[in-house]
Formats: sequence, C-alpha cells, structure tokens
Amino acid sequence: MKKNIFVTALLAVVAGAASGFIFSERKLTPMSVQFSVKDIREHGLAIISPGENSYDEMLNTVRENMSGSFLEAIRPYSVFIKNTGKRAVVAFVLKWELVRPDGKVITRTDQYVTKYSLMGDGDLGSDGHIIKSNTPWLAFPGFAGALDTLTVNTGGSNLAPYFDSVSRNLAQYSKVNVSLDGMFFDDGAFVGPDTTGFYGKVEALIRANQDLRDELETRMKSGKSTDDVFAHVIEETNKPKVALGRSSTADDHYNHFKRLAAKELMEMRDVSGNEKALEHTLRPSKKPRPLLRKE
Repeated sequence: MKKNIFVTALLAVVAGAASGFIFSERKLTPMSVQFSVKDIREHGLAIISPGENSYDEMLNTVRENMSGSFLEAIRPYSVFIKNTGKRAVVAFVLKWELVRPDGKVITRTDQYVTKYSLMGDGDLGSDGHIIKSNTPWLAFPGFAGALDTLTVNTGGSNLAPYFDSVSRNLAQYSKVNVSLDGMFFDDGAFVGPDTTGFYGKVEALIRANQDLRDELETRMKSGKSTDDVFAHVIEETNKPKVALGRSSTADDHYNHFKRLAAKELMEMRDVSGNEKALEHTLRPSKKPRPLLRKE
C-alpha cells in the first residue's frame, strides 16, 4: 500500500493563502533579477543561487535529462539546495520574498514534510521530500525536486508548460529573497530560525498521528471489534473542521491533523476494508520513532 508521505499540500496551501501569492496568465518580459539567500550552511544545508558557478554546473546536470527553453526561463528565479552534511533532511521550509519594481513584496512559504520518516515507518527511500547527503535539489516558488529525479517524465506531459507558466508569472519580480527557515533531520533534530513556526506544525502533525494510532491500538488490545474501533475514527472525522491561518495555535494544528489522519484512515478502509486498513495503520514501526527536538 502506498505510503502517506506528504502534508506538503496542506502546509503549502495554508501558507500560500496567507501570503496572497496568486498566479496569473499575463505574459511579461523577464527583467534583471537580484537574488539574496539565507541558508543553514553551518548545519549542512546550503542554498546556491544563479550568481554562483556551482549553480550552472548543477543546471547542466538537469539539461542532460531535460531540454527546452523553460529551463532557461526559470533560471533567474530558482536555486539549488544541497545537503553537505551526513544526515538526511526529511522536512524543510523555504520562505520566498518576491519584490516588484514598485517595492511591493509578496511572501510565499513552501513547507515539505516526509511524514513516514518522522513516524519511524520506513527507510530513506526515493519517496517523499528527502534531501540525502550530497544530493542537490532544484527549487523555485511552489516547487522542489531532487536533481537526480528530474526528467522529462517527472511531471508527465504538463511539466514543461508548468515551468513555463511559472516563469512568466515570476517575470514581474525584480528581486528574490529566499531563506531556509528550518529543517528536520532523519534523527528528529531541528535547526533553523523558525520564524514560520514550522517546528510546532510538524510536531503537532506527528503527535496527532501517533495519538490516533495509540488510541486504536488500545481499543484493539482491549478486545473491541473493528466496527467499534472505526466508530472512534468516525467520531474524529466528525469533529469541527479547523481553518488554519497565521494566528492558529498548536492545539488548532493538532486538531486539524488528527481529523485529517482519521479521514485518511476512513478512505483507506473504503478501499481495503476494516481489517487491512487497521493492519496497515497499526503495523509495527520499522525503527524507533525519532525524538523531535531543537538542536
């Protein structure tokens, strides 16, 4: 059964909605773009901007697998992220500030989480947003992908038009500021300034999923039937929906993620049935769940 690995859409949509970042379809002429980066190089994660020599070396690697003018079009607004340390990065957040010539600033926060890695549910495979040691990633507002996985087939036939559409919309900005605001290693350690509250959101995500799992396991061990166990899951799905925003509390995020985990389990049950859905959810972890902590 396919792993449930992302909350990317959930987190990115919340941040994107708050920032007011909206794509339009205007055709604009690209202008000279100033770039400013803030990374966490002291902890092994570096951002490489278009002005650095190593950027072109990495871009040439992409050109070997992908061709087309859209790569050149996205170049002024993109960066490469490289993990120079020994630990894999399994969750990270990029904060983009896009500045127009008139001085107006549009802020976008893109957050990527590989949930199963922080739950102890799998090895560091190719699934998910995992930045392995010495593996560069290409990133621009709304997108991040490992260099060795970017091919013409990465996003199907829509990949090139998507890159081209994004570059046309980004052409209205004359300055780009991008920062790594935080990241989790595969051992649960967190580093970064965390101005976006990323640590608390991920902690709430993992705790909510683990708590639901523990509650189901307790009911199974007490002799409850699968129908009784799923009655509890249904209760969780029926709880009020939480609309997340900039002022949301830790409890808001926890309640949101727990309800979402319950909904995902119900969807799994609809496809696989009670027994298999619970078996998948309550399967033993492949390794101890990492202890989330700030380093």
